[in-house]
Amino acid sequence: MKKRIIIGEHYPTTKWGNIEVMKQTQSGHNTRYLVRFEDGTVVDTSCGSIGRGQVRNPNQPTLYGVGCIGQGKHVFSNGGVETPHGRLWHGMMGRAYCAKTPHNTRVCKRWHNFQNFCKDVSKLSGYGLWENTSDKRKVQLDKDELCAKLGIFPKIYSPNTCQFISGYKNNSQSHITGKEYWGISPSGEQHTFHNQTNFGKQFSLDQSEICKCISGKSLAHKGWTFGVVEEEEV
Repeated sequence: MKKRIIIGEHYPTTKWGNIEVMKQTQSGHNTRYLVRFEDGTVVDTSCGSIGRGQVRNPNQPTLYGVGCIGQGKHVFSNGGVETPHGRLWHGMMGRAYCAKTPHNTRVCKRWHNFQNFCKDVSKLSGYGLWENTSDKRKVQLDKDELCAKLGIFPKIYSPNTCQFISGYKNNSQSHITGKEYWGISPSGEQHTFHNQTNFGKQFSLDQSEICKCISGKSLAHKGWTFGVVEEEEV
């Protein structure tokens, strides 16, 4: 038996606080209502969802504690399967905020909202190539190149620092961080560099081992020592 819903009454939800029923938008077998959350968000929902307390607030974070789906035309998933834009946004947020993959990376506050991300991403350089590629892994959303050019660190995903580039190019510069590093060879020669991957290839070194030396997890790699070039105070 359906729970009787009263206009103007407040009903609890399981996660998002109380909602106020504003008006009925559809009658009959699939009765629906317009409801308002405590933060002002207004959504159209079913009678059953109100009765079960399962009305969701799209403007509250559900992804890694910071990302929300938002309200708009852009669809995050269909039948539990993420859309291409949904996977793109989810992957970006994961690289910045997933506890299992810590990085010196963040996402601008505007892009915490999936709707805003979709609006902006279509304006980025290379978007057409990504959109028309069936295998989305071949074209990737990159922030490393522009952050390095602009001298931005920690790196940030934003409309001003992102572009779509080939997966090959992205992998080749995945270790450009905006920082300058030093390396001292076994013979005592000193080098400075920004790209760990390219430097490793130049001298037949393993990038992951270079990273361990820089972070202090290892003392040396093949007789080489590494560190970060400290900026002089002005």
